[in-house]
Amino acid sequence: MSYVLFLGFKSIVYKEPAIIRISLDNVFIDEFSLIPNSSCDVKDYYYKSEYFRRWSDKNSLADHPYYKKNIPADFSKFFHEDIIFKIFELDEKFIKEKQKHNLVIELIDSDNNFTNGFITKSTMISLDLAYLIPKSILLKFDIYNNNYINNKKEYRSKHLTIDSIKNSYKTKLTQFDLLKNNSFENEEKQGTYCLKWYSNVSKDKTSISLHEWRGDKGYFDLSFDTDWINDNIDTNNFKKYILNETDLKVLSYKYNEYENKRNFN
Repeated sequence: MSYVLFLGFKSIVYKEPAIIRISLDNVFIDEFSLIPNSSCDVKDYYYKSEYFRRWSDKNSLADHPYYKKNIPADFSKFFHEDIIFKIFELDEKFIKEKQKHNLVIELIDSDNNFTNGFITKSTMISLDLAYLIPKSILLKFDIYNNNYINNKKEYRSKHLTIDSIKNSYKTKLTQFDLLKNNSFENEEKQGTYCLKWYSNVSKDKTSISLHEWRGDKGYFDLSFDTDWINDNIDTNNFKKYILNETDLKVLSYKYNEYENKRNFN
């Protein structure tokens, strides 16, 4: 079984596009120029589209008997049009051979107008999306999601005390989402989303907000555990993780779209 890595960037170009290098556990994956789809707004931190926000508002009560809307979804419009997607398929041997992993996403070149100690213009990037998902789930998402929902209901039905019920609903990490997994600094600060950026210039480690723009040379080091990205559904899933069904559904669509184009070519 292979795994599929989804990365989503935004980029603002001064003169030359940013160059990104990806590696997993010191194994080189790819290096590429980050060429924007359109001119980005540096103040726009959304990675979901306006279409998604409107769809979500209309469907928030879709399961309620008095609000049966069920607005059909156009999955091609869910992510912001400025997101530059990169998709990589990784052999399972790179995942299964060890328990702990580090995915390094490096900005190795950033163009700017540095003059007399000042920079007023620069090529910048933001890392807006990073998912690592078993290919088997992407190919049969509906089956996986239905099993997940049924097992989750069964798990919650076994809670008989107030404390156990509260624990079943407490904030958890989002399965397969590398950014959310790395944004929790510790158990007490869950819900505070900040990533670590390692600067090649100052050699400092800096806490930055999710979707924050970077124009200095450096890298993200996203750590994850093998158990956290498996395709099994057991009790531990519900104790430790939640599933973002919408993102996973859209990424499943996006992967199949990517595969169809690749097969066609």
